[in-house]
Amino acid sequence: MTQQYPAGWRFGNLLPIKSLLLLLGLLLGGGAQAQSGPYGNEWLVAGQPYYKIKVWRDGIYRLDYAYLQNLNATGVAPTRFQVWRRGKEVAVYQAGNQATLDATSYLEFYGQRNDGALDRDFYKKPGDQAHQYYSLYTDTAAYFITWGSRVGKRMAQPVAAGGTPHAWRIQTALKVATDKYFEAPAQGTVHMPWLNQGEGFYSNWSYQGEMPIVTDSLLRAIVTTPGAPPIRAEVCVAGKTIPGDKGGVTGLHTTGIRVMPPGASAARDLGVLTYMNYDFKKALYTLNASDINPDGKVEIRGLMIGQRTAPIFDLYAFSYVKITAPQQSVWFTNRRSLWFQNDSLLSGPATYELDNIPGTVVGYDVQDPYNVQRIAPTASQT
Repeated sequence: MTQQYPAGWRFGNLLPIKSLLLLLGLLLGGGAQAQSGPYGNEWLVAGQPYYKIKVWRDGIYRLDYAYLQNLNATGVAPTRFQVWRRGKEVAVYQAGNQATLDATSYLEFYGQRNDGALDRDFYKKPGDQAHQYYSLYTDTAAYFITWGSRVGKRMAQPVAAGGTPHAWRIQTALKVATDKYFEAPAQGTVHMPWLNQGEGFYSNWSYQGEMPIVTDSLLRAIVTTPGAPPIRAEVCVAGKTIPGDKGGVTGLHTTGIRVMPPGASAARDLGVLTYMNYDFKKALYTLNASDINPDGKVEIRGLMIGQRTAPIFDLYAFSYVKITAPQQSVWFTNRRSLWFQNDSLLSGPATYELDNIPGTVVGYDVQDPYNVQRIAPTASQT
């Protein structure tokens, strides 16, 4: 079956296509506790119950009738349920009986695993945080479900006529290196309470030979037709020592970045990154379609250039690699969801036609995770 989805979102929106029959599990925790920092208690309403929902994977979460009953919410009107995260209400899809909670009632919301957004304030200099893809403390985010006297926030469900299907969608494969936690150097014999440059999770360090980092298998069915966007690799590395003198400069790191095409006898050079001390450096490179393995993986390699012959050596580590590529709009049978972005070159909304897709699949525009829109297909054909 082929389904068409009209896209009414802005450029760069991430759209997961997810079967409603394959929803992620939930954990029910205790009542909410006060939050500190930039997200205070002002969002809490006295007298309302709050129950914690633990989320450690991005996806659409369903709260069914049995789940809601366990919250002692049997007599609550379905329209009164609210879901919150970080002090902001999250849009919810409400299905079934709209007036009375019964066996047909359920709620769905888009949940995201915890990231490093709140970790930024732990750094003495916020700009020293290499990225916000990964939390230093936990991968589990806390959502809260409550109800009160007002109507809860609901997902918009825009309806737009489908146009000519776009020839590709933009797929991203992100590999965050979390092999080792690096602490900042102690200042004398005292460890400071804040985070400094170079502190956080990275790959293991390397100082000689090539060190690989490999993405997962998302990049399949790559589009190579004229006019398609190029395949891009964003690479981030960081220094793990303050190297001794190299060419008259102390603290200089020189890291070569390469890609290993499948079946090749040697990696191909992409560029050289230079940076100082414990700083990080990011760069964007163009890849060839032939650089992607048949299983959809990409192997990027780092190589220290001009290593010293004596300490202090030049040590570096990978922070992350992100590959972005145009992909055919097909539904892979071994996956239960598709996540993709619009082509930033589009001048308006796009329609995506997905081949071999189950008839129960629904789209979600999650560009704004607090105001997710639910998008149903407008047409189907065999």
